[in-house]
Amino acid sequence: MSSTFFIPAVNIMGIDCLEEAMVAIRNYGFTKALIVTDAGLAKAGVATAIAEKLAMQDIDSVIFDGAKPNPSIANVEA
Repeated sequence: MSSTFFIPAVNIMGIDCLEEAMVAIRNYGFTKALIVTDAGLAKAGVATAIAEKLAMQDIDSVIFDGAKPNPSIANVEA
């Protein structure tokens, strides 16, 4: 038996968009997040800053900092 799973994309952009995104994430009722980034943004502290903002919304998160441009199947599986 097959099934369909559809999640429409939500894009929040502009000034204060991160704060708006945190409210939207909380309002959707999410409790866990996977932050996917590359090593550069992780090293710059961007991913950690987002994880801290999520924690303030009582949302647990994990950071994966191994994303590559045009990822291979192996990179996606990682």
